[in-house]
Amino acid sequence: MLNEEVTKFVNYISPTPEEHQMRTWVIERMQRILDEWDLPDARPVAFCFGSFETKLYLPTSDIDLTIMIYNPTDDHVSPYYEARDSIRAFLYKLARQLKIKGFCDSCEVIAGARVPIIKTQEKISGIAVDISINADSGMKSAQVQKSFADKVYPNTLRSLVLSIKQFLYQRSMNEVYTGGMGSYAITLLAVSLLQMHPRIKSGGLDPSRNLGVLLIEFFELYGKRFNYDNVCVSVLDNGCYLDKRQKSFYNYTQSYLLAIEDPCDTSNDVTKGTYGINRIKQTFGGAYDMLNNAIF
Repeated sequence: MLNEEVTKFVNYISPTPEEHQMRTWVIERMQRILDEWDLPDARPVAFCFGSFETKLYLPTSDIDLTIMIYNPTDDHVSPYYEARDSIRAFLYKLARQLKIKGFCDSCEVIAGARVPIIKTQEKISGIAVDISINADSGMKSAQVQKSFADKVYPNTLRSLVLSIKQFLYQRSMNEVYTGGMGSYAITLLAVSLLQMHPRIKSGGLDPSRNLGVLLIEFFELYGKRFNYDNVCVSVLDNGCYLDKRQKSFYNYTQSYLLAIEDPCDTSNDVTKGTYGINRIKQTFGGAYDMLNNAIF
């Protein structure tokens, strides 16, 4: 029964073709503004990544854009805009330009973040947009997520990820810059669960027919069982668990932090900014208790 409820929920929150087209229009509008902007030393191009690119987005999800700033005459990133101070200055200039062109009414520049961004909302559609500069790693991670969702677990991963994303969104635990867990991390945790599940590995469980069971087991694993202090999640080579200390992901003042190896850059810990993991863990555990009691 829970499997059927998960399926119906995912069908309900999945975007319609019209909703998807509206988001595409927002991206195109952004590019038109960039094309009309007189920048003699740069050629900015907008690329989409994140949940829109991977089709793992909720109706409430924002659009993640990165503006690649190329030299005017070629496809090489302008060296001037590789420096952090130059990126911050460009974000403030872009924020002013977006307001002048009527793209939005206001922009919030978060210059102090690990990846500085603009948070804004397109005026006509009301869709939230996050804008970074020269963050091509996001495009690489989007391809990894699409591969897992479309090829490796085509009838399973999307349903799990959307259910968990909505769960965290309702509890305001989905924004990384406030200590929450982002879409990329959720996807990698769900992939790891599927990779490491003994019955799936042995062929004894069809994941696409047991979405409800897997959702409960996700909450159980990451809310009750997972060894956060010592273990790092990896989805490379069919998945494994690694030692946080050997990966140099161990934080001696915050050993409880979740560690996930980035498959696009194995030196990067995807969740090092998820400092609210204790609250997320408790919430996952509470969800497991509630579902387990309701079913059994």
